[in-house]
Amino acid sequence: SEALSGLEEKIGMIGRALQILLRLEPEKRSLFAALEGKRLPAGDLYKKGEACRERICGCAEKILELAGEMEALEVENGRIGDRIRELEPWKTLEFPLDDPGTKNFVVILGSLSQMSEEQQIRQLLEEGAEENGESVCRHEGEPEISGREQGRAYLEISGREQGNTYLGILCGRDEESRVRELLGSRGFVPAPGGGQGETPAGEIQRLKAASRRNRDRILGCRQEIGKMQGRREELERTEDYFRVRAQKYRVLGELWQSRTVFFLEGYVPEAVAEKVKARILERFAAQVEIRDPEAGEQ
Repeated sequence: SEALSGLEEKIGMIGRALQILLRLEPEKRSLFAALEGKRLPAGDLYKKGEACRERICGCAEKILELAGEMEALEVENGRIGDRIRELEPWKTLEFPLDDPGTKNFVVILGSLSQMSEEQQIRQLLEEGAEENGESVCRHEGEPEISGREQGRAYLEISGREQGNTYLGILCGRDEESRVRELLGSRGFVPAPGGGQGETPAGEIQRLKAASRRNRDRILGCRQEIGKMQGRREELERTEDYFRVRAQKYRVLGELWQSRTVFFLEGYVPEAVAEKVKARILERFAAQVEIRDPEAGEQ
């Protein structure tokens, strides 16, 4: 039924909130505490839980909201860490990884694992140019460009790390496909894209700042949840209350109603509720339960 579904939803929500509280601040219990069972509620805790159950459910919702925010920020920081590791070998570049080049020249960035020596790479470019019948020297009239030139390709080693050589090649746009094919035959891996027009060093700096802000917010969420650790017992008792209510609905759903046994649920004024209960129990063999209306029932 709709009522049972609503109760099960609240039970699940409070249960998840309690798991979060326990994960962030485990209870300090003795080895034999598990044999004690649940502690009896103090005073009118069950009654208080019934009267304030919507407020306690709001507390559980807030815990889940903060925990969800923490999880999302931790996932984002994981992505940031991955991106920073991608950018580290390129942090000395003075232009973005997605630099479009110019009208006549294009920048090819990437890494090679099969070739670690600069001379090998230079020789590869030189041989590739000779096979195409091209001069290995920069053409007269072309602009001076820093770096080591091989034919119409200009080589610059950015760095080496974990067996990979990170390099940048500047070549004419008409030579791009030939150079890429040549490098691809040697296991060339293109540099990561993106960058939004930033240099790798600039992007790393921005990402680290974002990661610090995320960590600060995660800490803030933990502190907010920590302030609700004192509500743990209220949450537990309210969860028990909803479990009992849900069990009642399950039992009623399984009972056969006969000509002499039936179930009735409705409303009476609060001022006469106890009198109505007493009168029914006096006249009939019945079970009567009085409760406040649930939210949305009024």
